[in-house]
Amino acid sequence: MRTRAELFSKNGDTTLPLASLTKILTALIAIRDIPTDQDVTISQTALNTEGESGLTLGEVWKLSDLSAFMLVVSSNDGATALRESYESYTGGSFIAAMNNKAQKLGISARFVNETGLDMGFGLETNAGSAHDVALLLAAALSEAPSLLESTRTESVIFTSKSGARHTAESTN
Repeated sequence: MRTRAELFSKNGDTTLPLASLTKILTALIAIRDIPTDQDVTISQTALNTEGESGLTLGEVWKLSDLSAFMLVVSSNDGATALRESYESYTGGSFIAAMNNKAQKLGISARFVNETGLDMGFGLETNAGSAHDVALLLAAALSEAPSLLESTRTESVIFTSKSGARHTAESTN
């Protein structure tokens, strides 16, 4: 990573769906632009996002904890809650921020949502290459080294600010 030397590549520039790898950029944008101790409240819109990770309506999380939880369990509702919090806090478009950050990092991927979910037949989806993922991971490790720390274990227990305990089983 330090030298940015490519050690091996096979179809490294082939574009494929990014799926939950999108959430790495989601977390980077959220922790970059919102104070990490900021409260994030889980909305009905977030809960309506495909997938179930055990979050509940009105539950309050510290932003840094929700980001970590989202990465461990690949929480789509958590990703949506982070997007909503970002847009409420900054007044800006989260997806535009994701694409601006990607462009600055030299990532050719185009992001259309914060979750990585496929938008459906005939609709755009987040897509990029292995090369893009390498650039994204390098940025995560250099800009927020602790961001991926919680993903290194099989299971982590999180407690929301509302007092709810969540056992996060890693999807890695």
